[in-house]
Amino acid sequence: MRGPETYEDGRPSWVDLATSDLEAAQQFYSDLFGWDYEPVPGGGYYYATSGGHVVAGVALGQNPDFPPMWTTYLAATSAKEAAEKVKAAGGSVIVEPMTVGPAGTMAYCADPQGAAFGLWQGDEHLGAARINEPNTFTWAELYAPDLDATAAFYNTTFGLSATTPDFGPDMPPYAVLTVGDWGCAGTMELPYEGAPPHWHVYFGTEDTDSAAEKAAASGGTVVAGPVDTPVGRMASIQDPQGALFSVINLNDWPE
Repeated sequence: MRGPETYEDGRPSWVDLATSDLEAAQQFYSDLFGWDYEPVPGGGYYYATSGGHVVAGVALGQNPDFPPMWTTYLAATSAKEAAEKVKAAGGSVIVEPMTVGPAGTMAYCADPQGAAFGLWQGDEHLGAARINEPNTFTWAELYAPDLDATAAFYNTTFGLSATTPDFGPDMPPYAVLTVGDWGCAGTMELPYEGAPPHWHVYFGTEDTDSAAEKAAASGGTVVAGPVDTPVGRMASIQDPQGALFSVINLNDWPE
C-alpha cells in the first residue's frame, strides 16, 4: 500500500541498514526482495526501491563498535523537540538532531531500557513510499524486559497508546502501540535470557517459506521459523553480515 502523506509522530516511518559490506548486502536484499538501489547525493547512502518506490535505506556502517543492524525510525514533527522529550522521559540521545541535506532531520536515541531507535523529521523525504505489502517494511516490534515501562515511555514521548490483543493463552504477553486507531508497532518480552532490548524490523513477503529458503541460499541464516502466528506466517533471518530482520506473510494485508 502507499505510504501515508504524513507520518504521525511516533509512527515508524523509515528503516535503514548499516552494514559492514555494502555491495554484498545490496546483493543479498536484491536476491531476496528484488530491490534496486538509488544513490543519495552526498555519497555513501542508498535508497532501496521496490517497483520504483523508495522503501528502505542501505549504507556502510560508520561506527565499528556497532554490529550490522536495521534501525527503525519514528516520525517526529520536530526532531529537536522529540529528542528533548526522550531525555525528559528518561531516555538518551546518542546522536543529536542533525540535518540530512534537503531530505530531513534525524537523531539517534535509546529508550530508558536501552532499545535504540532513530527519529526522522521528513522534509523532501517523508519516509517509506510503500509499506505493508510484499518486499516492503511491514511491521516493527520492540523487545523489552518491562512492557509497562515501555508503554509509559512511548506514551509520554510520542503520545502512543498501548492495547493488548487477545492472541490466546499460548502466546507470550504482547501489546500494540497505536496512533489513533492505527496499530503501528508491537512490544513483547525479550526473546531469550540475556537478549538486549531492541527494535526489530519485519518485511512483507508473499511466501514465507520460499523467502526463508532464498535467504539461506544467498548466505543468510534462518534463526527462527517459518512458523504460523495469529497474524501470519513469519521467519526470522540473519543476513550474511549479521543484521537481523523478519519476513511475514500477513493473514490480512492492509488496504
